Amino acid sequence: GQGFGVASEVGVDVNAQLAVMNNRKTHFDSRLERAQTYASFFCVCGVRMDAAALRALVDGLRSSYHDILSRDLRTALDSVPEEIDWLYTMRSSELFLNLWRQRGRELQIDSVEGARELLERDGDGAAGGGAGAAEDGDE
Repeated sequence: GQGFGVASEVGVDVNAQLAVMNNRKTHFDSRLERAQTYASFFCVCGVRMDAAALRALVDGLRSSYHDILSRDLRTALDSVPEEIDWLYTMRSSELFLNLWRQRGRELQIDSVEGARELLERDGDGAAGGGAGAAEDGDE
């Protein structure tokens, strides 16, 4: 009977720990799906990025998913750029996909860090256009 008393005293802690683990797993599942979409779609859809290491990471995590709880879910996807998270929401936009392809080719993005690079370069380029437009005053 003593075992049950101990279990009931720590039951709240166990439930809290299970809730934390469930939240980590849910977050991990979401990040894994986003990483897979990035590697298997955005890195090969006209913007040729070398995503072999990312695909290997995703494949490895998927193949060992049954024992994934033995890993630290918080760090398993640390090598995946966080910038891919918003790309996942854009995966069904034909307009965005066309823009992604065009800008990716223009900027010659070729690494998995491409999402970050494209955003940074695009941000720099968008801010500095048209400085000499007002110099047409010759008579």
